[in-house]
Amino acid sequence: MDDLARLVERNKKLRILDIGNNRITHIGATSLFKALMNDETITKLNLSGNNLRAQNILLLKELMQNNKGLISLYMNECNITDSVIIDIANGLQDNIALKSLSLANNLVNDLGANALGLSLINNKTLLELDLSRNNIKVYGCEGISIGLKENRTLKTLNLSNNSLTDDSGKLLLNTLILNTEIRQVKVYMNPINKVIINKMGHYLKRNSEKGKVEEYGKISKEYVSIRKKVRKLLRFKSEVESIEMNREKWKKEIKVKRKTLSKVMDKESRIEENLKEQLEELVKKEKEIDRGILNTESCIVVFINNNA
Repeated sequence: MDDLARLVERNKKLRILDIGNNRITHIGATSLFKALMNDETITKLNLSGNNLRAQNILLLKELMQNNKGLISLYMNECNITDSVIIDIANGLQDNIALKSLSLANNLVNDLGANALGLSLINNKTLLELDLSRNNIKVYGCEGISIGLKENRTLKTLNLSNNSLTDDSGKLLLNTLILNTEIRQVKVYMNPINKVIINKMGHYLKRNSEKGKVEEYGKISKEYVSIRKKVRKLLRFKSEVESIEMNREKWKKEIKVKRKTLSKVMDKESRIEENLKEQLEELVKKEKEIDRGILNTESCIVVFINNNA
């Protein structure tokens, strides 16, 4: 177990640790809890089927108070007694991560159940609590009822196969009248009058319908938010497509203008060559005229000299 504890201390990837039915004693569990104290990687721990019966599992309370990563803890069939449950209850009051806690088929009596129920007053994260197949009676149920009258986070409570009587059922019924957040309270295999159970079912149905309405409202808000985001994305897409279209249009215009410019430049080049040729011809003609003038002047001079 010490080797496993050392591995857990170095763990960076493992999310689920299932070591159920491995004959782990309270000493081995204490070593493991010490390694898990500051771990934020493991989210699910299963210790079910191990013999953890002891006056106190050392560091369990500290683990519940300090660990910020563990979401689900299963300790079913571990021979856990009230003293261990009280440690769990004390740690649960300050826990800010655990969402599911299963303590089914242990040795939980009224003292432990009462303490665990009262811890729900301050706990704001636990969603599921399984205390089925224990020995919880009226006093334990009283603590649970007091806790649930204040708690508005817990959604599922399993008290099946305990020793709950009509008095316990009435306590739970009065709790359900006030608590509109809890969705399931399982009390199968308990000697509770069917009339009380039916009334509990009525209030649980009310809570469930209220939850559906709230969930629908939440979904509606998310839907409206998503629609706004979609509209924004569509506008952005339209703007991008418009820019793309304009870019293609601009590309075509630039291409046409480049062709036009090329033609103009070619035309200018031809005009320039024509002008150059015409200029050369004018220069030639000018030279020819100059020569003609010179010849004419020479003839005039000769004529004058002959007549003289």
